[in-house]
Amino acid sequence: MFENKIDTKFSEQRFGKYLKLKKTYFLNGSWGSGKTTFLEKIKEKDKELDIKVINLWRITNNRSIIKEIFVIMHPWIYYLSLLIMIMSIIISILATDVVNIGLSKSIQSGGFWTLITIVSLFVAVAKFMKLTTDSFFLTLFRIAYLFNLKNEYYLHYLEFTSPGVRVMHNAINQVLIFDDFDRVSEDRQLEAYKIFNILQNRITIVFTGDINIISRNDGNFLQKIVDERIELPLDLQPIAIWDKLITYLMKDLNVRSLSNLKAIAVSEERNLRDRKRFIDLVDKEFYTHNKKGHVQVEQQLIIIYIYLFHTKLYRELLDGKKFVSDSPESEKQVIPTNCSYRLTSFLVKMTTDSTEISNRNFPRNYIQNNTIYYIYAKINNDDKYKLLEDIATNQTSREDILMNSDYGSDKADLIFSEIDDMKSETFNSLLETAMQIIKTPRYSDLLQKIISQKIWRVNDSHSKLDLWNNYFEKYNYSSSQKLFFIYSYLGAANEISDQDHFKSLDTVKKADITWIALYDYIYNNRDVTSVYKLNDKEWKILADFNMEDFAAFWQFISIELLEQTQFENEFLGIKKEIENKEGKTFLKMHL
Repeated sequence: MFENKIDTKFSEQRFGKYLKLKKTYFLNGSWGSGKTTFLEKIKEKDKELDIKVINLWRITNNRSIIKEIFVIMHPWIYYLSLLIMIMSIIISILATDVVNIGLSKSIQSGGFWTLITIVSLFVAVAKFMKLTTDSFFLTLFRIAYLFNLKNEYYLHYLEFTSPGVRVMHNAINQVLIFDDFDRVSEDRQLEAYKIFNILQNRITIVFTGDINIISRNDGNFLQKIVDERIELPLDLQPIAIWDKLITYLMKDLNVRSLSNLKAIAVSEERNLRDRKRFIDLVDKEFYTHNKKGHVQVEQQLIIIYIYLFHTKLYRELLDGKKFVSDSPESEKQVIPTNCSYRLTSFLVKMTTDSTEISNRNFPRNYIQNNTIYYIYAKINNDDKYKLLEDIATNQTSREDILMNSDYGSDKADLIFSEIDDMKSETFNSLLETAMQIIKTPRYSDLLQKIISQKIWRVNDSHSKLDLWNNYFEKYNYSSSQKLFFIYSYLGAANEISDQDHFKSLDTVKKADITWIALYDYIYNNRDVTSVYKLNDKEWKILADFNMEDFAAFWQFISIELLEQTQFENEFLGIKKEIENKEGKTFLKMHL
């Protein structure tokens, strides 16, 4: 599981020193970027700071903000004064003749009764005159900080004579934090500015939020009252937090690059809160819903990203829309909106690029199997490890995969994807089956991949044929089957011994694979570039070919011809006949 903690120790220590200077700061960062957590760490570690946090945007009632701040800053004064007022009113009522319980005789002596009477009258007059609580608490603020200022002067005087006083003085570092100030309504912000005039230079004040969207920022009001704007540490910036996550995902999901995801997240300034949501859903999709090994990793991660941060785009994916960069040609095509250029480019390629359709990697990509990529989609693919086990132990299964690999399947794509890291036992079983199928004859990209992998694993600098002679003998390859293998899979015609070539048309006719024997005969008796100038005997042999062998012969010849561009136009007529399956009519023109 990804460790979501970020080490900001150095930045915490540095900012903690600033908070002891009794200045006003603005800690800049978007909502969810880690500002509050950063400050909480400072509060937890630095015991010399008395940090108070107020979230004005969370206050949903009509209570005075000035009162709320006073309660947070001076709770003992508030609750003690509240208790005194309530008790004074209760006692004054109980001491009257209306409620006569004998209390008046016991408290009328001395100044206590006078104090109670004054407090009660003060509350009554304040109620009658409709004095605002703001005025009352503003007055209390002034009184509190007047005494606090005198106390500080006194402590300055005494700290040189007493270490204990010096410690007490150092502990007086009050900090008031207005958290997420950009989310507060303009009226609430104006109320907060009232208290600022009293608190400024007496305690440290920190506003946090995104300075670009502060309501009063239009007139540079905030800049006038803020001594210094502080940016979040680099470790909390998008480029740093996503780089750490991308590195983890590449290792955990076994993928070489996630450059598109990183570029998209950074360019769209996705913060810590966004990253947390992304991590949670990645964990659910790849592990809880078992998609690991069943989807192309970056495509799935981008779709998770779209699901979280671009709801409209995700809805269009569900509707089967294809994304284009400009000029939609049908209602099934749309231009992505409200997203970065990098995300637009990725979506266009993911949903429309024709090269993605023929991609042989396992698992299938979005174009080939889009439904599995949707969030909370049910996995229908066979488990990758069970497929590998089946390939290793089941001869019939291997034959079915290799015989039908031209048509594409999850199992064939799995071999393409896993063959480099495949266990020797599994690979050798696959190779044995491939050698039996090739002699039929058969050619496919998957069979070529298996043969190339064997050569790579042996890494032998000796003759290519030396590696395969044992297989030829084991599976009873005929002369034409050997030549088919050598020409098709090895490209090592120069290593064929003279005795293995077909030297007469009579031996060509008797070959198991007639068309490859004819090719070998022509290849060794004339310049291949003049192959289209066959003599009558050679054309007659061609005339006996079925359409499959006829097409195979000319398609194989094209490998030689088309490598030499000056003969490309001369070959187009033959190629067209083959593609239109009208090869026999072409023969009649030459007989």
